[in-house]
Parts: sequence; C-alpha cells; structure tokens
Amino acid sequence: RARWRAGGDSRPPRAARAKRPWHSERNARPRRRGAFPRVQLKRGGHAGMIRGSSPRPAAFAPAALPPPSRHETMKLPQGLKPWLVALFSHRATRAILLGAIVLVQGAWIGHQYQRNGLTDFNVYYLSALGFRDGLDIYALGPRHDTDNAPRWRALAASADIHDVSPPYRYPPLTAQLTVPLLEFPAREAGAIWLVLTSLAFIASIWLMGRQWAQKEGAGIVYLLSLGLVPMLTTLHAGQVNGFVLLALTAGYVALARGRQGLAGSAIAVAALLKLLPFALVPYLAWRRLWKAFAAALATTVAIMLSAPLMFGADILSRYARNFFGISGKDLLYPYPTNQALSGVWARVLDGVLAPGAIHALCVASAAALVIATAAICWPKRADPARRRAEYALILCTLLLIPPYSWYHMIALALIPLAVTVEWLWRTDRHARLALLLALHLAMAVHGLFYHAFENSVWATSFPALYVLYLWASLVSMIRAAPEPAAAPVPRSA
Repeated sequence: RARWRAGGDSRPPRAARAKRPWHSERNARPRRRGAFPRVQLKRGGHAGMIRGSSPRPAAFAPAALPPPSRHETMKLPQGLKPWLVALFSHRATRAILLGAIVLVQGAWIGHQYQRNGLTDFNVYYLSALGFRDGLDIYALGPRHDTDNAPRWRALAASADIHDVSPPYRYPPLTAQLTVPLLEFPAREAGAIWLVLTSLAFIASIWLMGRQWAQKEGAGIVYLLSLGLVPMLTTLHAGQVNGFVLLALTAGYVALARGRQGLAGSAIAVAALLKLLPFALVPYLAWRRLWKAFAAALATTVAIMLSAPLMFGADILSRYARNFFGISGKDLLYPYPTNQALSGVWARVLDGVLAPGAIHALCVASAAALVIATAAICWPKRADPARRRAEYALILCTLLLIPPYSWYHMIALALIPLAVTVEWLWRTDRHARLALLLALHLAMAVHGLFYHAFENSVWATSFPALYVLYLWASLVSMIRAAPEPAAAPVPRSA
C-alpha cells in the first residue's frame, strides 16, 4: 500500500481495488454461452462496456455521449422515469405487449383473408406462375396499361385473381420465394404469405428489443411497434416488406455481434428483395468491414445465378433489358401513398410549377440528402459506436430519395426508430423524445384514419416528415458522439 501511494506500483492494493466507485465500468461475464452482446450501463454516466463472450468491442457498441444540453432536456415529474423503467422491465408487461402485437396482426390477417384483395402478393403470385411457364413477365412492364394489358389480365383470369397491380418489376428473388406457394390457390397462398410476413415482423421486433442496453428496452420497442401502422398496411397489400425488414434487422444484429459474414449475406438478401438496401454494401466497404462486403457480393452473385435454374437461362438478361422501361424514372408520383420527397414536392407544388421543374427539384433534393448523408458518414473514425446510427441513417435516406416510396415501406423505419428512441431515452433528452413520440402517435392516427386525410396535401405528407425527423435525430446522435481519443505521441530520444 505504501509503494502504491508513493507511486512505486502502478496497481492499487487489493483493498483499494475492492472499493471502486459503484458507477465504474467493467466487463461482466456472459450469463450463457452464445448470448447476444449487450451493454452494461451504470447509473453514474451514459457510457457502457460491452458484455459478451468476445474481448473485442462489438461493431455497433453504443457511444459514450456527453450529457444533453439545457434546451434538449425536459423536467419529468418526480418518480415518473423510475416507474416507467420498472413497468417496461417487468416480464409480464413485455409478454402483454408482444401478445397484443400477435393478436392485432392475427386479427388483421383474418380480415385480409375475408377481403381477398392482396394486390401486391397477387403480382408476386402471377409473376411466379408466368416465369415458371416461360412467359416474359418483365416485358409486360412497359405499356402495361395499353398494349400489354390484355396479356396481363388473361394471366390473372387464369389464376382466378381479380385485384392486381401493374406487372412485376423487381429482381427475381421475390418470385422465387413465391414459387412454393403455387401449390395452393391464390387466396390460400396469400394467407400463408401473410402469416409468414407477420412472423418476420415479430422476429424483427423481438431482435430490435434485445439490442437495447436497458432492461426496459424490449417493452418500449414492443409498444412503439404497436403504433407502427405501416406494418398493417404491408399486410393489407401482401407486400414483401416483412422479409426485407427481417433481413435488415439480421444484418444490424450480426454486425453488432461481430459476425460480418452473416451481416453481409443478410444485407444482400434485403437488396435482392428490394433494390434500395444495396446502398449498404458500399457502406460496408467504406467502413472496412471487408468480410461483410465480400459476403454481400458473394451472396448477391449466388442468388442471382439461382434464378436461371428456376426460371430459365435468359431471366437475368430479360430483367436487365426491361429494367429502365419498368422503373418509371422520369415520372412523378403525386399519389397520397407516395411518401418519398418526390411525392411531397409533387403534391405541394402541383399547379404551381411545371412538371419538368418539379422533377428537377425532386432530383436536386434527393441528391442533397444523399450528399448530406455521405458527409455525415464520411469521417473514418475508429469508434465503432457511430455505425449503428449510420446504419439507421442510411435506411432513413433510402426511404426518402426514390421516385416513389409507398406508405407501407415505412415499416422499415423500425430500425431507425428503435435506435433513435434508445439514444434519447438513455441520454435523458426528454423534450426531443416527447416530440418524437407525439409524431409517432400522430402517424399512427394518420394511418388508421387515412381516408379522412387523403384530401389534405400536408396531412398525406406527414409520414415523410416523420421519417425526415428521424433522419435529423440520427444526425444529432452521430454529431453528439465524442471524437475518439488520439493515440499518444512517443517521445523522441
């Protein structure tokens, strides 16, 4: 003890080490083998250490953040937050909320089966049927409402389908996943598709709840998911968003656990279901996650090469040949369901500017958002904690920049929502958290009573503004992360 006090020993004595402050950080041993790495947050600060089986920090470790500024805080009633923590930490609360999600989605699936109008799933079903029988479905995309309309309607009539949208325009993977369902009639196949989609949603919600540092995080994520109406809209149309969200969530969780190969493969699957998530692949290379980058490229090539084995040798050439003809890249989509920035501009400026000027503004605003996102993610900092926010930020950008982003695609905002709310809750930014929750509640009301707002330009554009607010919050989260400490400079001899 005397040597330690005099500076002769770098280690404190055992008695001093045993009396470390109660808020000190330490690596705890995992409770079970193979457990998810979690963050052990101590009450003395915002920082945390990774608790897991690996001695290296996880790729998405939460950052040590400074305390919020005065204008970001809001004084809560005394005892409210501890009460909320106790409420959402209780196992019964989590079970009730998760059971409510299952009940709501199950009842909604039953309603959709009775309605028998899964517009988007019917497209997948007919496309899988046509591809299997040797029809060039991609060639029906251009002029689908004129010259090719009779052929598309004839194919729908052969399958006893009466509610269908324009022909298939996606990579072959979604049609490949639908091929096993061709053994069932379209209505029963649609019910199976909805059940699988609901399971994908529930698995994504459960995984995102486990990524929270705090014990109450799972319950909070379950409650937020109950208000994410785009999930129900996805089931209403029979869309593929549930599987896209599950793949993106698996990629997020795999990166958090340091499993780069699984992360890259999951991101590739999401990109081949809907092309937009492919923007995450160059991000993996920029962050030098080379195993994830290589796995994403290998998985993309493997899945694309599996399509000719199922649909014929020329399926990929037909997709490439008709890609620009079916994408509608020069069109404006002012429909109320389009929640991209281009849809907002098209509705707000309709009758004010010429269509060409509106289109130019849409392209410019999308380019500005992409440049801003790239600038935020540009610094090659050693701190891996920023990456979880960058991952979510890129997802928000992908929801806002395409020519059309339908309302049901906001189901993919579960990841940005969970990341943002965790940061605001963890750092006691109560004012901004209250604003986000108010916007989330308003978006739920908008989705449930959509037809009451469809004649209002700003009311129909509200979900896009909600995603834009998530984007701005994630930018604040990234900018609030402290710079990594500089390496010490060795002294010259």
